[in-house]
Amino acid sequence: HWLDVARYADTKGYVFQEDRFYPYSYTYRDYVVRAFNEDLPFNEFIVQQIAADKLELGDDRRPLAAMGFLTLGRRFINNVHDITDDRIDVVTRGVMGLTVSCARCHDHKYDPVSIGDYYSMYGIFRSASEPGEFPLIEEPDESDPQYQEFKKLLEEKKQVLTDYEHEQHIKLLTETREKAHTYFTAAHDAMTITDDAEFKTFATERETRHLVLRPWTNYLKKQLESPNEIYRPYAWFNAIPSDSFETEAPKVRDRILKAMDGDERVNARLRDAFQGDPPADMANVVQRYADLLVAIDKEWRDKLSAYAQIAAQFPETPLPTALDDADAEVVRQEIYGKHSPANIAKGQVYGISDTPAQQEVMRKRRVVARHEATHIGRPDRATTLRDNKPFDPVIFLRGKPGNNGDKVPRRFLTVLAEDEPEAYTEDSGRLQMARAIASDDNPLTPRVFVNRVWMHHFGQPLVATPSDFGLRSDPPSHPALLDYLARTFVDSGWSVKDLHRAIVHSAAYQQSSDYRADGEKRDIENRLVWRQSRKRLEFEAIRDSLLKAAGTLDLTIGGPPESLTDDAPTTRRAIYGLVERQNMAGFIKAFDFASPDTHSPKRFNTIVPQQALYLMNSPFVVEQAKALEARTLSDDPDPIARINTLFEITYQRPPSPEEAVAMLAFIQRDDFDLGPEPPPPSAWQYGWGHYDKESKRTAEFTDFDVYKDDRWTPMDDYPNDTYGHAMLSPRYGHPGNIREHSAVRRWIAPRAGTVEFSARLRHSNENGDGVIGYIVSSRTGLIHEYTAHNGFDDAKHEGIPVQAGDTIDFIGDPNTGPSFDTFQWSIKITMDRPEDTEGQSIRTDWDARADFAGPPPAPPEPLSPWGQLAQVMLLTNEFLYVD
Repeated sequence: HWLDVARYADTKGYVFQEDRFYPYSYTYRDYVVRAFNEDLPFNEFIVQQIAADKLELGDDRRPLAAMGFLTLGRRFINNVHDITDDRIDVVTRGVMGLTVSCARCHDHKYDPVSIGDYYSMYGIFRSASEPGEFPLIEEPDESDPQYQEFKKLLEEKKQVLTDYEHEQHIKLLTETREKAHTYFTAAHDAMTITDDAEFKTFATERETRHLVLRPWTNYLKKQLESPNEIYRPYAWFNAIPSDSFETEAPKVRDRILKAMDGDERVNARLRDAFQGDPPADMANVVQRYADLLVAIDKEWRDKLSAYAQIAAQFPETPLPTALDDADAEVVRQEIYGKHSPANIAKGQVYGISDTPAQQEVMRKRRVVARHEATHIGRPDRATTLRDNKPFDPVIFLRGKPGNNGDKVPRRFLTVLAEDEPEAYTEDSGRLQMARAIASDDNPLTPRVFVNRVWMHHFGQPLVATPSDFGLRSDPPSHPALLDYLARTFVDSGWSVKDLHRAIVHSAAYQQSSDYRADGEKRDIENRLVWRQSRKRLEFEAIRDSLLKAAGTLDLTIGGPPESLTDDAPTTRRAIYGLVERQNMAGFIKAFDFASPDTHSPKRFNTIVPQQALYLMNSPFVVEQAKALEARTLSDDPDPIARINTLFEITYQRPPSPEEAVAMLAFIQRDDFDLGPEPPPPSAWQYGWGHYDKESKRTAEFTDFDVYKDDRWTPMDDYPNDTYGHAMLSPRYGHPGNIREHSAVRRWIAPRAGTVEFSARLRHSNENGDGVIGYIVSSRTGLIHEYTAHNGFDDAKHEGIPVQAGDTIDFIGDPNTGPSFDTFQWSIKITMDRPEDTEGQSIRTDWDARADFAGPPPAPPEPLSPWGQLAQVMLLTNEFLYVD
């Protein structure tokens, strides 16, 4: 169970979630392996996984890595409520077999867990968050040259990120200041819009950014409430009712012109803006403000331009910091000042930027984070939590955040307390909760764990639902045994090794797997353990066993994960294999690998064809068969001796006389040199040739020789003087320099029958003269001719007779010249189904784009007779099952 959790924590040696990597080389998986190897008491194991950051660890800070149990789960697009729910679920179901998450929206329907219990735990987990920088597990060695290289490169990569973010900040500041007039007028018009969606639509229509427009709108509202010398005219005009604006505006204009000092003073540049005719309406008032902002900004830019010219001659010339005119400078501050809504803070740049800029920032952040997570000189860090100010929880009615109900204290579950559980008031209570979960008096934690261990040893648990000990689960098959094992486990000091030892030394475990008629009659499912269950190995054990038999298994402990899917996959134990949550390899899923997206109580156990197909065809398995073959080579020429060695390695027993005879007959077969059947030929060919108008056939078809970059070309040197740009790719084609080098896409009929097709020829360039398309049957001649120039044309034909091996060519001709002749030709072909073939796998449809491919790969070299025998033995049930 914990090893499953550990594997999902190790995506490429780090986990990238949302906008950050979680770096470590001493991993959560390494912590789990070490904990079991060193027989760390299981109650301490639990406490460290929930609250290692709250313990006095001394110099050995490796237990901090245990908190990956909580921190390396799904991120739910950084939804804190879902993240917290996931942590509650993995702790309560994984450790105590309680489905507490069912009480998120209402009291548990079946078990005595209230919604108050859920939000009490919610408050505990919400009181903690991941630190901005994860703590070091061990202080780095400053004298280590690899660490020095790590720091140097880190600074360089951070500087690249900082420079780009600064560049985007300046770009955004320049844009918003240049468009201050636009934002001012839009903000005035948007002040009455309250709906967020409507506001965003309005901002788009006015060619503004809504995250910049919103501060402008709020700023203007604030100025209307308490106007200064800049915004008094704006406030006075805005206070005029619209139906009396024409009569009242002159009075306000006169008031502005007189407001030269005192409490009603109006900035001189604003007074100048309202000289002459009074504004006709509020729109004209706003326009005068916008015009003034433009004029002042131009004065400032002119001043900076003049400075640049002077500084070119006199570099010590001081940079101007203000306009000479004091009133103009006050207006300039409305664009450039700290209080200005045009002065975007650095922290707001990412959210305001366009998607391409955001993606580039993310890419550069990933470069930094990946370096921090993967460089060989990086220091080890632990993915931990830290307590914040304690979160005072309330019940979210119907589970909806913000729909607050009663307050609840942070405390342990009431169902596991004799009296009212103690409220955690001084801090988050996470450590107290962890100790309550791992307490000797907790009846669930030891029972849940011994049930899981029993399940792995016997193939089925004592409680059929390992993560649900609630009222709706089936009762234990052996309740007294479950109680005994749990009590013995606790009394042993929570020793996992003692628990394993007690189980495997028992008479129940040491039973034969053979069926007995009396047992099968009374208990066909073996719930009463009247025999040992026959168990198929899990995927990891299968893979490790293959490597062990081949003599290639690397038993190194610890370190980052390595790929299971590369051309040269790792030979380390499968627990150190790379598992990508977002992109799990298909063969792993075929072997019932647990889902990494949610808590998995136990793995399914299925038998599906994909498992056998992987074991028969996987290059990895073939390589292990070859290694096993090489491992059994010896100077003894007796084949029976080598067969004995194969049996000892794979089955740990000698072959029976019948098996030895059968194996000997197997390796002496005379059909091993035949090799596998070659792949069927493709229905498509790609080459060059041309349409011969006299014969109405394709002339001089020649295959393209080179496949590179997902396209076929005549020569490796592309383009070239002889063939120009002649090529074919899945979507595009281009003829050569002359019509004799037209691009030809050829379809070959696999059998006799009739064909129908649709073929759209498209040319998308107004230059040149377009291309001519010829569709030509080797049997009937020209089927269709059309020209496409900066447009498209369709061809549809039915009832075209063909015999096996006949061809239909789609010829792209350069017309009068090859310039601007790139074309697209979407081709779909359908062939009638032969009679009496219903239910048979016979191809009837082809698509030129979907079917496009390069040359078929060379067939694998067949295994030798001894290699095939080795593979056969690795694929048997005796090898893949514990019996």
